[in-house]
Amino acid sequence: MVEDRAGRPAACGGFHVNSPERWGGLTWGMVASGEQRRGIGSLLLGVRLERLREEGVNEVRLDTSQLSRAFYERHGFVVVSIQPDGYRPGLDRWDMTLSMIRAPNRSPSLAEVPPERCCHAARGDLTRAEFVEQKPEVPPAHQDDAASTRAFST
Repeated sequence: MVEDRAGRPAACGGFHVNSPERWGGLTWGMVASGEQRRGIGSLLLGVRLERLREEGVNEVRLDTSQLSRAFYERHGFVVVSIQPDGYRPGLDRWDMTLSMIRAPNRSPSLAEVPPERCCHAARGDLTRAEFVEQKPEVPPAHQDDAASTRAFST
């Protein structure tokens, strides 16, 4: 999670790695409505993709809606399938993938983006996002299939 200096949530996102197939998935990438269109989503995506690359992932998968499909397309994801009303009436499910084998349109990492490129960083409203590992509770029957889960922290 990324918090502003007052401790309010500004954004969050995570990922998981599916072994041994070596694909990864993005989970719950969200930016607070008042924080959108300021580059935070791209930074969070960049950090997650960088970490998935470090984990040796060959492909990144996600499902999203028509509301954020274009965001992921700008970052190199391609549509695999569309399920009309997949989440609820009027909210379609878009399954998308990004190949990590070819050089994707890389999203910037936090280290690569100068503070003046992000309104919040320029104003000093946000703290730097870092990863913390969370150990999910997995029933014994599913421990072999358990994916590692990461979340953001400040």
